[in-house]
Amino acid sequence: MIRAFLIVLTLTATAARADVFPALYDVIGVAADDVLNIRAAPDAGSEKVGELLPTDKMVEVIALNARGTWGQVNSAERSGWVSMKFLVRREGTEGAVLPLPLSCFATEPFWTLDLKPDNEVHFDRFTDPMLALTLFQFGRSANRSDVFGFVAQGSVTLSGTVRRATCNDGMSDRIYGLDLQLMQLGSEIHLWSGCCSLK
Repeated sequence: MIRAFLIVLTLTATAARADVFPALYDVIGVAADDVLNIRAAPDAGSEKVGELLPTDKMVEVIALNARGTWGQVNSAERSGWVSMKFLVRREGTEGAVLPLPLSCFATEPFWTLDLKPDNEVHFDRFTDPMLALTLFQFGRSANRSDVFGFVAQGSVTLSGTVRRATCNDGMSDRIYGLDLQLMQLGSEIHLWSGCCSLK
């Protein structure tokens, strides 16, 4: 079953696309004594719902508005919008490859899954001891540039499909840009659905 799963993945990189989201950005051009406002809507006159500091880095932008002038970010328990004039994209998040680390999670039942750059995978269901696994394979779909898959092995085997798609955690108004379908393989198959973040 793992072999069949891996056949549909390819590790061949194609030309990077700088317009693919989510992606990580750093704040630029904001005075040291000022902040970058997060607005309820992509409009400078919209309600302020949060702020970014001039030194903030690795800000996850989920999507852009239609004109590409505002980026959707999360703040506290909701999402909002910031002016893209004050954000610069970090290298390595151009979209051809889904970057690690990934932090994934879900509610009811609660669980977390962390995929780390050193091939470590931590899966915590909170009702059982946390599982430390090894990332065995990670790749992109052979026919979809927005779908990625992985297999992690250890005391159990997990396989997952990560898709660039709007996702909600079910408990807040935060919006995420990665959807995860996670499966534990064994004598019984367990399936969970959740969201992922790039940080």
